[in-house]
Amino acid sequence: IIFEHVLQLEGLNRESVWRELEWLLRNPKLVLAGCDESSVQDTETSDGGRWLKRTKRFGDLVIEDQVALIPDSRAEIHVAAGPTWPRSWQIIRLEEAEGKVLLTFSYEQENPQPSENPVFDKLRNEAYRNKDQALVDLIRQRAAQHEAARRQRNRRVSSSIPIEFFWGAAV
Repeated sequence: IIFEHVLQLEGLNRESVWRELEWLLRNPKLVLAGCDESSVQDTETSDGGRWLKRTKRFGDLVIEDQVALIPDSRAEIHVAAGPTWPRSWQIIRLEEAEGKVLLTFSYEQENPQPSENPVFDKLRNEAYRNKDQALVDLIRQRAAQHEAARRQRNRRVSSSIPIEFFWGAAV
């Protein structure tokens, strides 16, 4: 592991965090800075998991990756080696502890070489942390929007029920 950190989400349940995380992984253009366009192919596995094959374009640079979605548990993002980068992968684990949802972000790469410059490692890790914090912020924002929409639907449904329903006769 070249870098790992944990971010916590208070006030959200595991299911809503997973739902939003999966949606955002299916829409990388909305999450990755500089991503001009993206496409996603979805495949279901025999055990109920899913594989996403994503193509992301950053100007002239095209990066393909595969994402394993293990429901309510983890997402694994695998990036093949390119002309100037090694094969790498990121694992996002979803856990619960003391009423809080935790997302653990782990970054790994094939044959990691010790950096000759510790400032580079610090900057890389800071970029990972900032990217992951932005992802968590989007999860919170989308979960709050879904909760507000759910409450609005419930208010409309309850306000449209005639009072006779509650009392059994006209009042």
